Amino acid sequence: MKSKSFNPSAAFFVISAIWFFCGCKTSVKTLPAGDTIRADVVSFDPASVQAVSDAPKFIYGPQTFSRITDINALSGSRLKMLQGGDLEIQETLGSVILSNQFGGFTIPNLDYRIANGIVKPTTSKSLTMLSAIYNFDTLVGAVESLTGIPENEFFKTSADLSVIYHPAVKVTAGGEVVKKYETTNAAYLAGSNQFALFMPGREEQVAMAYNAQIIAHEFGHSIFERSFFNNKFDRCTKGNYVEQKLFPGRLEQEFTVRGLNEGFADFVSFVWTGSGNILQSSLGISPATRERNFALIGFDYDDYSYSGSDICTGGYYCLGTLWAKTLFEVYQSRGLDPKNFELRKEFLRETVQLMSEVGKSLREFDGDRLPKPDEKMSKCEVREGLSPSYDEDLLAVFFEAVIENTETSKRKGYCDAISKYFGQTAFPDSARGDCK
Repeated sequence: MKSKSFNPSAAFFVISAIWFFCGCKTSVKTLPAGDTIRADVVSFDPASVQAVSDAPKFIYGPQTFSRITDINALSGSRLKMLQGGDLEIQETLGSVILSNQFGGFTIPNLDYRIANGIVKPTTSKSLTMLSAIYNFDTLVGAVESLTGIPENEFFKTSADLSVIYHPAVKVTAGGEVVKKYETTNAAYLAGSNQFALFMPGREEQVAMAYNAQIIAHEFGHSIFERSFFNNKFDRCTKGNYVEQKLFPGRLEQEFTVRGLNEGFADFVSFVWTGSGNILQSSLGISPATRERNFALIGFDYDDYSYSGSDICTGGYYCLGTLWAKTLFEVYQSRGLDPKNFELRKEFLRETVQLMSEVGKSLREFDGDRLPKPDEKMSKCEVREGLSPSYDEDLLAVFFEAVIENTETSKRKGYCDAISKYFGQTAFPDSARGDCK
């Protein structure tokens, strides 16, 4: 079957119509577990990305799964999907969620038929679940080529990757549930090797649950956790750490590091899809989606940090966009083609190793090179706004560690790009010793 352009607004009508004329029952489940699975899904079209600023188009048609071997349970090697249930969370750090526990889930309930060996979903929910798990299926299969980390090592200290489809959210405080609700978007559950795909929002043109850009972004957080955080995402326990530079959860909760994590995840999305326009396919054209399109941003750190500036309103996501743009600038400075998937993966493997070394550098000697925590951080309180002088000190030591852990022959690209987007304010001369 030839892949076709996909119109998200017509998805349910098309699937329902096909099913109506076929006259089949929705309970037909005849594909034996263990067989190679081919299924009709919605996937992004790599050929639709001609420039890094482009928003990809999506196609509907059969794709082959490399990991999922049980179509009825949507499970396979290193990967499974769970449906529903309650996700208990403490707080969110961007699209990274600190989760207490998850329970009450069920095995996915798929409605499909089989024609010519191809699984054909017969409801929009089943199409969404199949398309979502296909995105994770391809990413898990590409772990080593993306990160340089052998698959057995990438997964060795954690359970198989779980994708939680449409959980309800329970927010807890002091051991009590203070709020229960359904939300939209997608998220990585830090430290758990789990991803949550929430109910689609009304504004979503392409559901985030199966948008390859969004899924790759969330997967990028798991890569950052395994590299920068050395495969251990610590939680910050409320207390008084005013005399300590490094304590469990400090780096994970810092405004600056949360931004760098988001930017790294955006860059992973670019590596996977070739597009730096992360949100437009799902959320359309708006100021919010434009300021996340790192290929086209027209601001730098000084513009963003200037008191009263509204040039970027996304908080630490703005730092992330600048970091993603910086990495892309380094990529370009080497004359590498943004359209070349193999070159993008090669650069990401190098970046993953670099982030691992940078994280190690910031943690060594009990975090001696880190600035002392500010008042909020010393109490493990989340800060949502930029604190310029404090965050600039942390950015400076991060960038200093980036330069010193980069091969001498490759430092100029980083020095020039960081200078261009963060300037003297966040990359002062004191952090540039290895640039000279």
